[in-house]
Amino acid sequence: MTLAADRLQSDRISLLRDYVRVQYETLRPLSPELQSLRARARARVEQRLSCLDDRPTLRPASRHDMAGAFGAGVPTLGCDRVELMIVDLLATGAHLQFSVSSRDARIFAGALRGYHHEPDRLYVTGLSTILDAAADRLHSLSNGSGGRFYVNDDFVERAWDRSVLLRLALAIDEPRPCCGQ
Repeated sequence: MTLAADRLQSDRISLLRDYVRVQYETLRPLSPELQSLRARARARVEQRLSCLDDRPTLRPASRHDMAGAFGAGVPTLGCDRVELMIVDLLATGAHLQFSVSSRDARIFAGALRGYHHEPDRLYVTGLSTILDAAADRLHSLSNGSGGRFYVNDDFVERAWDRSVLLRLALAIDEPRPCCGQ
């Protein structure tokens, strides 16, 4: 990477760290169990951000293991409660809305309906297995034209027609290895 690209990557990671810290501190109060879950989610995001320091792009190269992946029907993604809490931490609006850019398939959080100008985008690619898998599926179904999606407790749906992109199957809490290893 060039010096300018290194600086931009460092700035993005700092912005994400600050955003997650503020979200962690200001989200609604939770029960002790859910607060513990939120703390684990924040720690997992911090671990993934550390992995991003050495990577040239925020877009992961690998696909995610899903039952029925991208074939007929709706694939199912196994996830744990920490991954669901990560989505909550990364969202910028109340509806857990995320978008995939058409240009480079990066995922960003945003609360607008329609086009988000660059300053309104908070790129979160590589920080959530749920978001990465949903973005892969949406990008595949839209032939690279991008779009918005919403994350619910049991599924992820495409915004424009409310079709289900992924089903989420709650699994035992197991952390995703850092950097996809």
